[in-house]
Amino acid sequence: KAPGLHPGSGIHVPSLDHDAEVQASGWGVGGHFGLHARLNDQWSVGLAYKTQVTVNAYGDAKFDGPYAGKLQKVTNSDAHGTVQLPDSLALGVAYKPLDNLSFEVGAVWTRWSTYNSLNIYMDNGNQSISHKNWQDGWNFNASVEYKPLDWWSLRAGFWYETPVINEDHSDFMVPSNGRTALTLGTGVEWNDFTIDFAYCHMWINPTNYDDTDASGIRTPGLASGITGGNSKDTVANIYMLSFGYKF
Repeated sequence: KAPGLHPGSGIHVPSLDHDAEVQASGWGVGGHFGLHARLNDQWSVGLAYKTQVTVNAYGDAKFDGPYAGKLQKVTNSDAHGTVQLPDSLALGVAYKPLDNLSFEVGAVWTRWSTYNSLNIYMDNGNQSISHKNWQDGWNFNASVEYKPLDWWSLRAGFWYETPVINEDHSDFMVPSNGRTALTLGTGVEWNDFTIDFAYCHMWINPTNYDDTDASGIRTPGLASGITGGNSKDTVANIYMLSFGYKF
């Protein structure tokens, strides 16, 4: 980019743009508990709980650009951070009126309010402080499965996810604020082998960045800074193929 002009100063300052890449890995421990009750031949209900998982990640940060290591004195270094993955509670009810036909509805509550920030600390003295302050969210879903033949299954589903992002801190890492999806799938069985294919079309809610304080999106005082904006008309297409073997 060309040099920018600092408002009110009359002084030209060079663009501070550069590329930054952070790679890190870590692991955490959590629990998954479930209950399943078969009320009769047609009705069943299930309950599942996933605990929180804390992941301490370690890796490195790399910087590249015309001013990396010069004007900003940004050098490559080790980096670390902590991610708190939320706990969730899921409830599902299934109805099977025929041996080859079943319906299911469910809801998943995820405690995203535990996701307060995503902070990355670097050994060169730099840091990336990213406030999140998300809110708890729900996912409501419904599905149907029909088997026209003993070895062939047809499936369809729908789910809606409530918004969880706090737009006062929204950033480009997750350009969505709630999603709606339709799914279609099919599967075949051959002896102990299974092959399943599924397609998901997802509509992603718009997100506004006009009031965010996220670094790099709202940059007061620099003409080269990005000032707000929004994401809209965003969709995603997901294809899945799996192979299975029953022991």
